[in-house]
Amino acid sequence: MLSIIPVAALGQTTPTDSQTLQAILSEIRQLRHDLHAMAARAQIVLYRLQHKDELVAQAMQRLNDARSTSQRLETEKNNKALEIQQARNATSRSDGPNAQQNFEEVIFPTLKSQLEILQRQEQQAKAQEAEAEHNFGMSRRD
Repeated sequence: MLSIIPVAALGQTTPTDSQTLQAILSEIRQLRHDLHAMAARAQIVLYRLQHKDELVAQAMQRLNDARSTSQRLETEKNNKALEIQQARNATSRSDGPNAQQNFEEVIFPTLKSQLEILQRQEQQAKAQEAEAEHNFGMSRRD
C-alpha cells in the first residue's frame, strides 16, 4: 500500500501528456496569432512608407518641373534682352533714314512688351519653384 500512495501522489502533481500537449498547442496558437498581428502591422507600415515615397516622388517631380520652367524662362528673357540689344545696334549702324524711327516706334515696343511678359512669367515661375521646394522639403520631413 505504501508503494501505491507515492505513485498516486506523483500522478496528481505531474501534468499528463495530454495537458502538456494542450499547453504547447495553446502557446503555438498564441504565437501564431501574435505573428499574424505583427505581419498586419508590418503591412500597414509598408503601405504608409510606399505612400510617403509616392508623395515625395510627386513633390520632387513638381520641383524639377518648376526649376525647368524657371530656367527656360530665364533663358528666353536673356535671349529677348540680347535680341533688343542686337536690334538697337543694327539700327544704329543702318544708313536708312527711317531705321531709328522704325526701331523706336515699332520694333522696340514689340520686343519690350515681349520681354516684360517673359519677366512676369519668370517671376511667377520663381515663386512656383520656391513653393515646390518648400513642399518637397515638407514632404520629406513627414
